[in-house]
Amino acid sequence: MSVTPDANYLTLRAMVDGHGARVHETHELACQPGCTACCRQDLAVTVVEADAVFAWVREHGAAPQSASRTEVDDHSRFEELAYGEACAFLGEAGLCTVYEVRPIICRTHGLPLQIEAEVSVCPLSLPLDPSPTVLDLAGLNLRLALIAQLYEAGEGLGAHEGRVPLSEVRRSALGDGPPSWYL
Repeated sequence: MSVTPDANYLTLRAMVDGHGARVHETHELACQPGCTACCRQDLAVTVVEADAVFAWVREHGAAPQSASRTEVDDHSRFEELAYGEACAFLGEAGLCTVYEVRPIICRTHGLPLQIEAEVSVCPLSLPLDPSPTVLDLAGLNLRLALIAQLYEAGEGLGAHEGRVPLSEVRRSALGDGPPSWYL
């Protein structure tokens, strides 16, 4: 078992971050520090992503969770985005406590995404002409799935059943043993 970030995964993360930076240069998005509209769910991630977050938390520790993980900010503007209990890594003031190593899905929140035949944009960022800055979500997910398969094969895991909830990554990283998804 290795919890060292995979080079292929780091390359994909850098590609998504570069795309996000270009979008932010040309569009005024609602996504800013403290906006937690997309952080209202316990997302599940691939093993390669879980390992990256696990290793970072083991090295740096985890900041305390928000005192009230369900009431970090005013959701009246975007009730349709509030899914319930917040992410296990959502900290005080609505800031991500693992921002540096956040998973791919978190890096794409708020960006214009091509989802099947439609372009999806955060309703808080409308109106927005996303046409020159759309990220193909199916292509991105395919790359991530292939990277995850190669990583899991290299770890001797074989095909992993499903994804790892971020709440489990936090719980496991704050414990003393190996990641629970390897047990």
